[in-house]
Parts: sequence; structure tokens; C-alpha cells
Amino acid sequence: MGLNLDIGGLECKQLDSDHPPPAVASLVQELLEIDMGIDILPHEKQSEVTQILQEQGLKLKPWRSAFKDEGVDTLPGRVPSWEELNTVRERAMECFNSDHEEFSWNMEAHHRLLESIFRGSGSASVQPFDFMSCTTARPHRNYLPCSSRQKMVDFCLFDDSDVDAQARRALAQRTVTQTVNHTDYRPLQLRPIILSIETKRPGKDLDVAQLQMGVWHAAQWRFLQSAVKAMITSTQPDGADEEAITDAVKAALFQLGFLPGVIIQGHRWLFVFSTLEPHTTTREDGTDITVYRTILWIEQEFGSTQSILKTYQIVAGLRRLAGWAKDFYIPWYRKNVLSSLGPNPIT
Repeated sequence: MGLNLDIGGLECKQLDSDHPPPAVASLVQELLEIDMGIDILPHEKQSEVTQILQEQGLKLKPWRSAFKDEGVDTLPGRVPSWEELNTVRERAMECFNSDHEEFSWNMEAHHRLLESIFRGSGSASVQPFDFMSCTTARPHRNYLPCSSRQKMVDFCLFDDSDVDAQARRALAQRTVTQTVNHTDYRPLQLRPIILSIETKRPGKDLDVAQLQMGVWHAAQWRFLQSAVKAMITSTQPDGADEEAITDAVKAALFQLGFLPGVIIQGHRWLFVFSTLEPHTTTREDGTDITVYRTILWIEQEFGSTQSILKTYQIVAGLRRLAGWAKDFYIPWYRKNVLSSLGPNPIT
């Protein structure tokens, strides 16, 4: 049987939250707890929120598990104020009740919420992440799955630090996109994407959103595969064993484990993620070959803009995903993509 790290094909699978893929099991469990309102707010917010609930005549019981024990909050981003999230909730209600288009949802509700977390007062000094609208960013054709058309997403969260600026510029000079990503979208040129977000109107086109995210992730996996291979090859002597290089690339990608995404459908915020899985196929000459296809796992709801409590759940979920990027993805990217760039182009 031959081995090929060609990453082709795309499949969607329903996530079994009780038995998720091992690489993402702990994160799925945390998002399940967030969706139940458990540990979504820092301890120091308890007295402030409790006072607001009492002033507004709202029940305290749904919030009884919302506050963490005392401790330092090290997650990226910030926790917006009640007033900020109430504005988001009101704008989302307006979008729903007046049947706004997707663009209005993006600008009135989703952008406002993302901004309150990643650009609000005090956030810039403690974390390197930002976000942008990227509705015209297209995955490069070199990285698309076979027979797939280009699919875009609506927002990207990215690493905006300058720690690896020189290495990122060197990478961008070698990729077919002339960026550090699977898209040639100029605003993301030196900013690695850490989380992709696709949006739809309430009750509309969830299957379309899943396809868009799946194709986008498949292209991202292929880009990472090519970048990791170029990095590993650059450290090997001429004539190095190709199978050994392929095994090293596979090991690096499997160490990463998954790529996260978020699909927003109206009020609902859904966590999705993709993994690589081997698929054996038979060549025309009768020999078997194993290739790797992208599996998009759907979905785990973790919040909603229908209430302040559930909007705080969104905040907690996004900050947890950003924490994964800070603690795991960016170090992995630095080690496996940026650490030893050679002179060869990355295609």
C-alpha cells in the first residue's frame, strides 16, 4: 500500500459530544459547560452582575454557576460590560424581528460583539489577536479540494503580533499566495488566521455554511501541509528519503489535531472543527493508496444573542478558542511552519 499526504476530499460528520475525536475532546467539554452557563464569567464580575440582576428584577438562579472561583483571568480578549452586551442583544433582536439581511446581522450584531471582546478598552495590552471582515478573501486554487469551487467566510480572527515578523515575511515570499495563509487576501498577508467564522440568517442555509467552512478548512489544511513540508525539507540533506519526510509532515499535522471554526446562524453561535482522516483508495493499476480527507464536524452550540446570559456564553466561548490559539496553535505554527524556512517556493 502506498502512502500519500495529498489532502483531498471533504466530508461532513455529526459531532457526538459525548465521544468527540480525542484531539478536541477537552475543548468540546469546555464548550458544553459554557453552553450550560458554567464558569463563563470571572469571579470579580459577580457582585456587579448580581446588582444589575436585582435592579432589573431578573432571576438569579440561571446565573448561579456562571462565575468562576477566584483566580487570574489569562484568556485573550476582555469581558464586555452588561451595557455593551445589551446593545448587541438589542441589535440582534432588531435584525431578527425586521428580517434583516446577512450583511446587516454581520455589522449590527456580530461585528459589534467581536469588537467588544477583541478591541474594547484594555484588551489590546493583554493579547495579540484581532479580527476582520473577510467576505472577499478567497482560498487559493492550488489548495482547493478536487472539484470544489472557491468558498469564502465572513470573519477571521488572526494573530496580529510582530514577534515573528521577519519569519512571516520570509514565509510570504515563498508561498504561492504571497501571504502566511491559504488566501492571497492582502489585509491578512502577515497575519496567521487562528479562527474562521461563517454567518447566515436565522433558519437559512446551514448546509451552505457547512460547505463553505469545509472548503475553507480543506484549503487551510493543504496550505499547512505544503508549508510544513517545505520547512522539513529545508532541514534535510539533498536526496533525503521522501517517505521519511512525508511521515514527518503527517506527524506534525496530526500533532495539530484540528482546525476550529464558528458558524453563526442568526442568534445561534455554533462551534465546528475539522480534522484529517485517512482514506484508502485503489489506483488504476490495482495498488492501494492512502490519502487524507478533511472531515468537518458539526456542531456544538455555545451561546446565543437572545439573552444577556447566553451572550456572555458567546464571549466565554470565543475567549476560550482564542486561548487555544495562544497556548497551542501559534506555538505549533511557529515551530512547524516558521522555524526553519528554506529557499524553495511553497506551492
